[in-house]
Amino acid sequence: MINSYRKSMPLLKELYEDIYFIIRFVWLFLANGFKVKTVFFYPEFPSKRTILYKVLKGLNYNITNNPKFNYQVSIYWENQTFRKPASELKVFDENTVNRNCIDISKIFVDEKHKEVFGYNTQVNPLIHQGNFVKKNDLNALHDGEILKGPISNNEEGFIYQILIDNTEGDFVNDLRIPIFNGEIPYVVIRSRKIEERFGGGSQKSGVKKVEEVFSEEEVGLIQKFSKSIGLDCGDLDILRDNASQKIYIVDANPTTWGPPKGLSKENQQKTLQILSDLFEKHFINS
Repeated sequence: MINSYRKSMPLLKELYEDIYFIIRFVWLFLANGFKVKTVFFYPEFPSKRTILYKVLKGLNYNITNNPKFNYQVSIYWENQTFRKPASELKVFDENTVNRNCIDISKIFVDEKHKEVFGYNTQVNPLIHQGNFVKKNDLNALHDGEILKGPISNNEEGFIYQILIDNTEGDFVNDLRIPIFNGEIPYVVIRSRKIEERFGGGSQKSGVKKVEEVFSEEEVGLIQKFSKSIGLDCGDLDILRDNASQKIYIVDANPTTWGPPKGLSKENQQKTLQILSDLFEKHFINS
């Protein structure tokens, strides 16, 4: 049962996951009319706090990261900014979800944004006049800080970006969208206090229809961007600048936690049901 492909998982945890899989398989086999659908995550097992874990639990699917078990769908799942090409792992096929999403660094995301949208966020901090933002190139560190340029030197491993004005009163608004094979079901408006601009959470959140937030042209560009970075299933974080009204994709995440903080329990359940339907539509019944 132990497999050398699995990523440095402690032996006891590996055994626990496999035993839990077998027990759940038997339960689902009886509960689902002698049918069980399984999703294979690799090289990591998804956290119980991630959206896809909750979606699959709700669908009564089984989950494993052991390639020896039979499965219907495989997902390249690793909570890292940079990942190996899927071909090097030798357990995936051409239909593996997110197999081509191997770089979600802020610099890469910003460069792809420029290719698709024709503009991006990066500035040269050595000559830029006025305020700008400095962030770590790695994903999910939430270490952004506002600096005033020009500065005397720039550091490797960081991105320097324009300061996007996404304020509304005492809050800043981020636009988070799930995307499943290019389909965007809704937009979550995540709001937090200005002094917590670069934090990862939100004090309040709301759900809007896509057409209430983005134009048809913007939706098309977002879909093109998602395809360009190999994101088959995940979330994008987008900011809209108040002055120019341009949108900027600032983060991409194939291993999203959620639903976002601040959503009502009713909206959490509604969004999970929508995502469950989309998962089956695009990755099971397609």
